[in-house]
Amino acid sequence: DSVLEGPGINDNGSGVAAVLEIARAMVDAGVPDGWALRIGLWGAEELGTIGSRAYAETVEDDIAAYLNLDMAGSVNGATLVYDEASAAPGSRAITKACQDVLAARDEPSQPADLGGSSDHFGFQQAGIPTGGLFAGATETGGAASPSSGTGGEGAAPDPCYHIGCDDLDNVDIARVVLFAEVTAAVVAQLMSVE
Repeated sequence: DSVLEGPGINDNGSGVAAVLEIARAMVDAGVPDGWALRIGLWGAEELGTIGSRAYAETVEDDIAAYLNLDMAGSVNGATLVYDEASAAPGSRAITKACQDVLAARDEPSQPADLGGSSDHFGFQQAGIPTGGLFAGATETGGAASPSSGTGGEGAAPDPCYHIGCDDLDNVDIARVVLFAEVTAAVVAQLMSVE
């Protein structure tokens, strides 16, 4: 999913790559009896989260939690953990799990409220606990461009956001790997809860 003006490698090929690696890790580790892991690769997020919202409307109580990875490799980004005021009950436990895994790895993070601007929103509206990681976009100041990013104060987390230079040179691979590993650890924790 990307805009017509850009190749969409960070937004959101980086999240897709992380999700596919999580799926590979979960196949290797095995999914506990009684659990199923669904991998969602959504279309039309940039047109209003159309694909994910349509799916979320069909699942009702079938989903215990939804974790989102949107823009996992912003080159000047930071590690932002979803912490949304309007999140469904149970979402705080996902936020805390992400923060705890990151803290155990000595990785700094900051909370972020994306305001429903990504694919988690439809699940949130359906009352499904949501969480995720985000590396930042273009806005300066606030959660989208925290000072802990590698680009310095005021640098756009993704200088190629929604434009033609969003190619392979526009991805912090190490951050994508971190996001995949942390999310896989959180998924494993969620599936160990009875």
